[in-house]
Amino acid sequence: EGMSFVIDTAEDVSAVGAVARHIAEASGTSSSRFVADADALLAEGRSAEAISHLLTGVDAVFGGEEKDAEVVFTVLSALAAKLSPAECGRPVSGLLAALTADGPEAALRLRCLFILYNALPHKDVRFDVLIGALRFAAKAGLGDSMAPTLERMEQATMGASMAHLRQIHLAVAELVPAGKPKLDALVKYLVTFEAEVGAAAKEALPHAVSAIVEFIRTPNLYSCELTDLHILQELSSDAANAAISGLLTTLMDGQVAKVVALVDGNKKLLDTVHLERDALLLKARLIALVKLGAADSEVAYAEIAKQLQVPADEVEMWVVRAITLKLVDARLDQLKGCVSFYKCFALTFGQAQWQDLQTKFGTWAANISKVEASVLSHQSPVAAST
Repeated sequence: EGMSFVIDTAEDVSAVGAVARHIAEASGTSSSRFVADADALLAEGRSAEAISHLLTGVDAVFGGEEKDAEVVFTVLSALAAKLSPAECGRPVSGLLAALTADGPEAALRLRCLFILYNALPHKDVRFDVLIGALRFAAKAGLGDSMAPTLERMEQATMGASMAHLRQIHLAVAELVPAGKPKLDALVKYLVTFEAEVGAAAKEALPHAVSAIVEFIRTPNLYSCELTDLHILQELSSDAANAAISGLLTTLMDGQVAKVVALVDGNKKLLDTVHLERDALLLKARLIALVKLGAADSEVAYAEIAKQLQVPADEVEMWVVRAITLKLVDARLDQLKGCVSFYKCFALTFGQAQWQDLQTKFGTWAANISKVEASVLSHQSPVAAST
């Protein structure tokens, strides 16, 4: 039976008493004793203990009306919000554990988690709740429900400590779909280790491997931010992970022959990236073609065949495939037996690319200044004065 009264969360005693009665009825506990204990704790100013007391039977509210459960957690969240930062840690942990426990009504539990999150004024416990909500949503398969939160994640994480920020990025990586969304979350996590070396970076190594695997095995994903990250150097010096790091570096360098040698010489590599050999070589050849076009505006068929490790009569097929995927803008010249490249997809955009862009902007600005100076110098004195 649902609650038949309105609760004013501003009145702690009456609100908590009403919630205590509802929890007792839902859980089959002796109502009078349960309510009396809650009232006594609250009267003594022991709000944190009152929350813990109410949580002993709170799971039963998920078997009733959804609005009743929301009211219960609104009251408990309001009570927790009035605690000092030193006091609220334990009760908030209890609320978080109750809401993320295995049980029915996952979508309702997630809504109640955000009731708690929005009620709390202290940022540290708020971030704990946010991380818990992200992990719970991932476990419960409620990724779609989290879309609005993910869109505002940058704003939501302002003021987060480095430890919280890393946990948030990992929780997002668990929640979002495989492929680019997952890779983007992992890259954000790995970027936080740019100043870390040695033992301090060790915790990030397994996630760096996950990011590499995600990039390599995702079809039609060619832009890679991993190669410029410091963590890749840490990974390459780690004996257990040097092979996967080497595979990524070789792949992004466009060295198809070396990719073939790596995977043929280490059969476990393909198992690590969860990819068939042909799928890996498809990606390697397309990246190699982009690298060739970026390095030289005109490349002979024979050179393409050599670098891609394919027969000469397949060169045009590979170029057409790259054009279709918008990796290159190119024209085939069958008479000359060469390919003219006009534009190539940026496979990476790291420090070198930023410097190149800065140089181009500097040149552009200088050219504009010269044009302005030339125009002014050719104006008549009258025109110039006006």
